[in-house]
Amino acid sequence: MRFLAHAAITILVLVLLAGVAGFLFTRNGLSARAEPPAIEAALARRIRSIAIPSGAAARVNPYRDDGQSWIEGGRHFQEHCAVCHGDDGAGKSEIGRNLYPKAPDMRARETQELADGELFFVISNGIRYTGMPAWEGEKTPAEIWRMVSFIRRLPRLEPGDLERLHEGGESSHRDE
Repeated sequence: MRFLAHAAITILVLVLLAGVAGFLFTRNGLSARAEPPAIEAALARRIRSIAIPSGAAARVNPYRDDGQSWIEGGRHFQEHCAVCHGDDGAGKSEIGRNLYPKAPDMRARETQELADGELFFVISNGIRYTGMPAWEGEKTPAEIWRMVSFIRRLPRLEPGDLERLHEGGESSHRDE
């Protein structure tokens, strides 16, 4: 009988904690304008890391040693990703700053610490419950790897690099 009393109290406490947590997360409504609490952001990063298969990190970008692949990847990024992530990857575009969760700064440590294969997986498969679409099937693997090259270049963009992306017009690689 004592066990049932302890179990009932434990369940009651858990329900109460869930109610308080629910209230805290929704007290300002479910607006996309709200900045996520630190615990929610940490949980989202953890879920992302769980969602990326462990083998993805081992995949190597076949264009990592190609000093020009970032340009072609940048052109794809400008055409398809900049609307949310901004031309410079900062995530400060009109759409990116109004998403929930906000479009991440692709130059930030949290993104740059991902392995190339993990970035490839995210671009290919998207991320549920965010604005990140899946590009596999729309873009070739070569185009996606080149976008990974561009994302790697973002923290080191130099004056004039973004202008280089606009020289040469539409993306020309359709291999693989």
